[in-house]
Amino acid sequence: MKQMSSKYLNLNLLSAMANSGDGYVILITNFGHVMGRLYYAGDQLDETMAGIISAAKDEVIKNMREEDVEFIGDGSMICVKEAIVTYAAGHTLSFDELTLHCDQIVGFSPIDRESYVANLEQE
Repeated sequence: MKQMSSKYLNLNLLSAMANSGDGYVILITNFGHVMGRLYYAGDQLDETMAGIISAAKDEVIKNMREEDVEFIGDGSMICVKEAIVTYAAGHTLSFDELTLHCDQIVGFSPIDRESYVANLEQE
């Protein structure tokens, strides 16, 4: 039986829902919030950091099956494209691509990018 993080599934469903609009979401985290487009490649190998790490992790796990290793947590990740990170202190950083561990996300919602950026510029 393949295990899947329910939070990872929720975020991928959010991605599908947001992509029916303009595709942007806001993710509330323990350090601030992240606005951008969620990217999910499914079972395809992709060139995002999340995809590269996931593929490497799968290979390591496959090679360790004969050892007595227990993994703690599911380590699920999500890729955010065109990310704007706003920290609690109000500082912002932009990334073409940002990988987040799903367990660090405490809330999420689709969002209108233009309104979000306009609010940042007013601050």
